[in-house]
Amino acid sequence: MRRGPPQACPNRRAPTSDQAPPGIEERRARPRAGPLLLWYYRTKYRLFAREKRPRPPQRGLIMLQIDALAYSDLRRALELGLCPTISRLLREGFALRRWFCGLPSATPYCQAGMFHGENAGIPAFRFYDKSARRVITCNAPHGVQYIRDRIHSPGALAGGSSYVNLLDGDAQTVAFTVATREKMSVYRRLGGTRMALLILLHPIRMVRMVLQGALEWLLEEWERARGELAGRVTHAEGIFPFIRILSNVVVRELQTMAILLDVYLGVPIIYSTFMQYDELAHHFGPSSKQALADLRRTDARIAEIWRMAQLA
Repeated sequence: MRRGPPQACPNRRAPTSDQAPPGIEERRARPRAGPLLLWYYRTKYRLFAREKRPRPPQRGLIMLQIDALAYSDLRRALELGLCPTISRLLREGFALRRWFCGLPSATPYCQAGMFHGENAGIPAFRFYDKSARRVITCNAPHGVQYIRDRIHSPGALAGGSSYVNLLDGDAQTVAFTVATREKMSVYRRLGGTRMALLILLHPIRMVRMVLQGALEWLLEEWERARGELAGRVTHAEGIFPFIRILSNVVVRELQTMAILLDVYLGVPIIYSTFMQYDELAHHFGPSSKQALADLRRTDARIAEIWRMAQLA
C-alpha cells in the first residue's frame, strides 16, 4: 500500500521559497504533539534516550508485512469493515495495489529478495539441498540460518530494526528474528535486555496481554466446540491454543511496543511481520471468518504505529 499522487485542491498553498532542496524529500505536514504528550513520551522512554537518532531531512520507512494475506482476502476484509485504519488511509490518498512476490511465494524467498536482493537457491519453504545432502525447512531455526549464512549481499535494513522476521537484513536491532548475520544467543534474538525493559515500561499492556490470552484460549475452545457440533472437521492439534496465544497476543503486543519505541527514537527503517493472520489461515483457512476477523486487531496496531509516526 503506497500513497498516491496529491490531488488538485483549490485550498492548497502555493510553493514558497522554503521548499526542500532538490534530492531531499520534504516531510509531510502533520499535527504537532502537545507538550503534555511530549513530556509523557520523554519520561516513558528515558531509559532509551541514548538511542535517540538525529532527525534526518528525509522520511524514515516503516514496512509492515501481514504474512500470507492475499490481495483478494484483504479486499474482503475491507468490505466487511474489519480494517478501519487501512480503509481510512485509502480514503486519505493511499493506494492498494497488487504485488507479485515471485515464485515460490514463501517468506524466506521473499525476504531474502527484499532485504538482500539475493534469493537464488531457495526453491520452497521446505526443500532438499543436494550439495549439503540435507532437508532444509524454514520451520526450524537451523534451516533459516543455513539460508542466511549463504547470503553475502549487504542488507537493506542496515541501521534499522527487524521484528518477527525470518531474516535480519543486517538490521542493527532485532527481536523475534530467526536468523542473523552475527551469531546471537536465543535471548538476544528474542530482543534481549532492550525488550525486557520495554515490558517493564508497559504494565498496563502486560495486564491486557494476560486478559487477552485468557480470552484467546476461550475463543479457540469455543470455535472448536462449535465446529464439532456443526459436524465440521476440527483439529485440536494439542498445543495450537497455546501457539495461538503466543502469536496472536504476546508477539503482536511486543512487536508493536518495539515499533512504537523505534518510531519515537527516529530509527530510519523498520521492517516487521505480523504473523497472526498466517497462523489462523493455516488452521482455519485463508478466507475463514476466524482469520479475517483477527485482522481487526492487527489493524488496531497499525493505527497505533500510524499515530506515533504522525506525532514523533
